Amino acid sequence: MTARKAHRRRYLDRYAAPEAAAAPGLAREYEHVVTIPAFDEPEDFLARTLPPDARDLLVVLVPNVPDSLDPADPAVDRTRKLHGLAGRFDAARNIDVVAVGRVETPVPARLGVGLARRIGADAALRYIEEGRIARPVVFCTDADAALPAGYFDGPGDGAAAAWVYPFTHVSDDPVLREAGLGYELSLRYYVNRLAFAGSPYAFHTVGSCLAVDATAYAIVRGFPKRNAGEDFHLLNKLAKVGSVHRLAAPVIEIEARVSHRVPFGTGPAIARAPATFESRRDYAPPAFELLRALHERASHGVFEEWPEPIPELLATIGYGRFRPPRRDLRAFHTWFDALRTVRFVHAARRRFADVPLVRALRELYPTKDGPQAWNDALRADETRARGPIGVAETGSKSGGLVE
Repeated sequence: MTARKAHRRRYLDRYAAPEAAAAPGLAREYEHVVTIPAFDEPEDFLARTLPPDARDLLVVLVPNVPDSLDPADPAVDRTRKLHGLAGRFDAARNIDVVAVGRVETPVPARLGVGLARRIGADAALRYIEEGRIARPVVFCTDADAALPAGYFDGPGDGAAAAWVYPFTHVSDDPVLREAGLGYELSLRYYVNRLAFAGSPYAFHTVGSCLAVDATAYAIVRGFPKRNAGEDFHLLNKLAKVGSVHRLAAPVIEIEARVSHRVPFGTGPAIARAPATFESRRDYAPPAFELLRALHERASHGVFEEWPEPIPELLATIGYGRFRPPRRDLRAFHTWFDALRTVRFVHAARRRFADVPLVRALRELYPTKDGPQAWNDALRADETRARGPIGVAETGSKSGGLVE
């Protein structure tokens, strides 16, 4: 048994969701597998979500409802009907659907979409391990996404733990479209400033735009069972065992729509969007200047005697407990991970209050004017920064999976 198979087998035996073992067996084989959690979606959503050139594909659908929902709510019955999608979706293209549901036994609200994603990904991993899926990659998306042609082409060369796709928010409603653009700008601004600071976690963490190497998924023990941020926490772990590859194309379209299923993320952000773009506020640029100074000193092997106010900010996130066997850059990046990075930037608010996002973007792109122009500039910067990133890139020539 190879090391990769051993990791996958151990995960399935010890940690996988019970629903994965109970998922129906497969009569056919496929090239790819994609997982989609679904709650209160129209029964024809797959026609929009799946790539137009998809073939030899298994869709693992996870219809699920939260236990906080009244069983008499019409959304429960609408979600239950999604089980009717199971079976042959397109015989000519060898596309089938397996439904692994949590409707009759609702998902605990505190575990939410994280558990739903885990059930789907664990079932996909089982099918990969059984030899029913040729490419050992778990593709993850959502029912509000439209996957483009060429979606399955990039991931799977074995040189990364995960791949993140570029994305854009779309809507026919001008109000929702503007709210989606504002949220997207906030996401891009943060990742852009992480890249400026030299963080190995400068990548987007959007659950509908993610593909994961099957072995890496097993090594980090799958999606965290939490009601939001499960994509963030999974990628945070994956970046420590292998590189995260930022794809330049193709672009996934995400529908800008209101949702209250999770406490934060795209749906709630659209619902809580400020009345005007000019009133949207975000982290102050000096916070990222501090982060840059932190990473620059660490890159030179300096892990003490930080310039003020960095020691104060590090103390608030527990730097005094950083006690690795040896202090080197990789150990520092493993400790000062994506979660501690965002906590550091949050702590910097004590010194630097949030500023209008408009002002921050004008400083960043003085020759551009307006939300769409800034968004285009940020996307262009992301395209130039495509390729592998992560802790595995620190002191490693391969950047591949740490076995």
